[in-house]
Amino acid sequence: MMKKNLISVAVGSAALLMTSASLAVSFNSFDPKSMAMGGAGVAVANPATAPLFNPALLSVANKSDDFALELPIFGVRVFDPDDFTDAVDDFDDTVMDTLDAEISNYNGAPGASGPTVAAINSVNNEILTLSDKPFQFEGGAGIVLAIPGEKFGIAFTASGSANFSGVLQYEDGDTVTDLTDDMLALDACYAGPVLDFENCITAPGAFNFVDTDPLSPTFGDVNFTAQSDTGGDSDIQSKVRVVGIVLAEAGLTISREMSLFGTEVAVGVTPKMVSVTVFDYEANADSADTDNIDGDDYSADYSDFNLDVGIAMDHKNGWRSGFVIKNIIGQDYDAMNTDPDTGVEAATGMVVSLKPQARVGVSHTNSWSTVALDVDLTENEGLGLAGNKSQYVALGIELDAFDFAQLRFGYRADTVNSDRDVVSAGIGISPLGIHIDIAGAFNEDEVGASFQLGFRF
Repeated sequence: MMKKNLISVAVGSAALLMTSASLAVSFNSFDPKSMAMGGAGVAVANPATAPLFNPALLSVANKSDDFALELPIFGVRVFDPDDFTDAVDDFDDTVMDTLDAEISNYNGAPGASGPTVAAINSVNNEILTLSDKPFQFEGGAGIVLAIPGEKFGIAFTASGSANFSGVLQYEDGDTVTDLTDDMLALDACYAGPVLDFENCITAPGAFNFVDTDPLSPTFGDVNFTAQSDTGGDSDIQSKVRVVGIVLAEAGLTISREMSLFGTEVAVGVTPKMVSVTVFDYEANADSADTDNIDGDDYSADYSDFNLDVGIAMDHKNGWRSGFVIKNIIGQDYDAMNTDPDTGVEAATGMVVSLKPQARVGVSHTNSWSTVALDVDLTENEGLGLAGNKSQYVALGIELDAFDFAQLRFGYRADTVNSDRDVVSAGIGISPLGIHIDIAGAFNEDEVGASFQLGFRF
């Protein structure tokens, strides 16, 4: 009787640390050259990924690059310092089994709640250690068809990305206290005179989670009700809540080099159509299932037009600088949920924003190496992680062996949240115009990987 009930107390203490908020997505790309170089790319001449970083780079590409087809580009990042998904999906298969056995034993032979209270308090303490610990998943994929050129560069890009986030927050400490107090008080009833037993159980206000109906078959049993068990009202308030955004973009990049105030500057623009799906999943913690996050009842779809604009300049002795603003047209998207009983859709109070993002970069290239530095000029709110903003500084180096093999290293520092600092590395091989690139990025709580296959001539 009590397995799902106490799961609700323990796993039911999980909820997303987030109320009504305006959230944003950080400046990220999943192409492996950039990932391996710490995320730098705004001033790195690479026609294969110019539309992803800085559209102006199509007109400062290497003179030997006439065509680039990248298919596929894909990558993932996972930041899960405290195993959020395991806690939601698997917690009842470990600690809860032991706890269930203790409670069943108590209801079978009541009057000595010590072991059961100890088990409940153990779960209570374990969930407390998970409180306010975030997780974040990011994934992306894309294709690029590019024809670079100083006078006229053009590229078509189609890409998609998914960003989901959540956090566990303990909210049922008072419930656990009431439950254990009930069990200790119930011990006293069983230990008292037999004639006083029923009066002890039925004393007004004596218990919160004990069956006090003398006519009930479970009179005197601990009786904690969870919504998933009975279909009625749950005795807990905690929820599991996960929020996310899925973006699909199709863009046409155009660039050219022109003279501005006597200086040759490449200018690029990427008009794009953006499809946005916002997710806001909430469920009673004992019945929560991360497989349900993408359900139609928890999502809202939008379509919009947006624009990326960038500039790039070649300087003397291999130096290059770049500047880009992505998503110039700021947009807000309301998360919506559908009431399962009425079918009525309503805003949840969460808003996801695609705000303008500005980044500046500088690089130096010679015959055997490239060093690049990018700096975010805008600070972004973390998606679903209250107070977890980001503002990246990316530093990377690429060592090139005769345009045939590349070795890359990088470091991404988050000036707002040092827990998101990562080191990265990757390799590339480029035989006969075919490019294969692989990268990884990691710290003790985060791991990322990406792969790209391309053809450049």
